[in-house]
Amino acid sequence: IMREFSKANSDRENKYLRLLFKKYMDPLFTVAAIMAAFIVVNSEDLVLLFAGPEYVDAAAALSVIGLYTLHQTYGQMTGGFLLAVNKSKLYANIGLIMLLLDVILVLLFVYYLNFGSYGMALKMLIVNIVGSNVMLYYVAKIINTNIKPMLLNQLTITVVFLLIAFLEKSIVSFSDNIIINDNISTENLR
Repeated sequence: IMREFSKANSDRENKYLRLLFKKYMDPLFTVAAIMAAFIVVNSEDLVLLFAGPEYVDAAAALSVIGLYTLHQTYGQMTGGFLLAVNKSKLYANIGLIMLLLDVILVLLFVYYLNFGSYGMALKMLIVNIVGSNVMLYYVAKIINTNIKPMLLNQLTITVVFLLIAFLEKSIVSFSDNIIINDNISTENLR
């Protein structure tokens, strides 16, 4: 995608840049939202499956990391876009500011509030959301488009897939309980 951005930028076709960015961003973010929702909703089961019961306390941190991967999609696309259109100095400056925010949040969440791995995950998520949306602001300026629909789209897609995932998890849990109770009742009748 960076190659396409670079080619469109060298031709000075802002309409094509806008089309490319919008064409790829929503589908990629949607796929990431599906995966993130699965991780958030099933984090405890995933920890139990891959790490064992002694690591079950890591489920909250894994949920937050699931959301981190979602916004990493925007970070990758906006960062790649800025580099492709020769805005590497802007990209570096945003990175430096985010590094400062990173240090502040580590001190707050890990050292002051003693949140441990959950604090580190929360710090990563906050820095990622802020950094990718700051870059998105500059991308929107470059391609002459309004950032508000893109921000609303992030929120809407995230909420919709989280709701679907929570609903699916509830339905599966409910049906599992019915099946288990039915099996217990059947065994008691024998």
